[in-house]
Amino acid sequence: MKIESGLYTYKFDYLMHKWIVEALEVHFRDGETLEIGCFHGRMSSILFNRFQNLVIVEPEIENINITSTVVPEAVINHCKIEDYLSASRFQNIFLMHTLEHIEDDVMALTAIRSLLDENGRLFVVVPNANAASRQIAVAGGIISSKKGVTDSEREHGHYRTYDLEDLKQSVHNSGMKTIAEVGVFFKGLANFQLDQAIETGIIGAEYLEGCVELGKVIPELCSSIYVVCERN
Repeated sequence: MKIESGLYTYKFDYLMHKWIVEALEVHFRDGETLEIGCFHGRMSSILFNRFQNLVIVEPEIENINITSTVVPEAVINHCKIEDYLSASRFQNIFLMHTLEHIEDDVMALTAIRSLLDENGRLFVVVPNANAASRQIAVAGGIISSKKGVTDSEREHGHYRTYDLEDLKQSVHNSGMKTIAEVGVFFKGLANFQLDQAIETGIIGAEYLEGCVELGKVIPELCSSIYVVCERN
């Protein structure tokens, strides 16, 4: 894989998938599972291996075409979550680095709430406005503010950057409650810098595992934050 600054998906992103699922799995329910936004199906594959009965909602046909080759057994619906109609109610719903791509987050979360089984759980993971790497970029004048959307993020469909309180407020406004919250992976470097460091051997598995463990101690500075939600 050629690594360049400015790419939207980095090798580090795929490492994050494993750590995010490890952090979330204690909260999983058995049963019908919905993923909202699949991109190229890497997370879809992980979820399918865990649940086997995966349903996906994805508005971009290119992403559907790629994901259907990665997880051909999954049921993929070509629509926005706000337009998705289903008689099923889901035990697990996943929004993995997707909510920041949705213009009206509260409207989408309200629609998602109606798809949750009364004992179901919603898992929302977003990039963290307070990540150490982002705060370093602000302090160095690389970006203007922690919560600001950069040109690269805007180009790839981001509408906002959340801190934990923003995320919890959107959940609350949609009629759900947060039952768990935390961060994943202490991150002092940008994604492209981490990719370069991994590829050249400057950092290895021990360093990465150290960042995972440190993130459990100081979650407010992690790369990603998550909340686990239930119907109120």
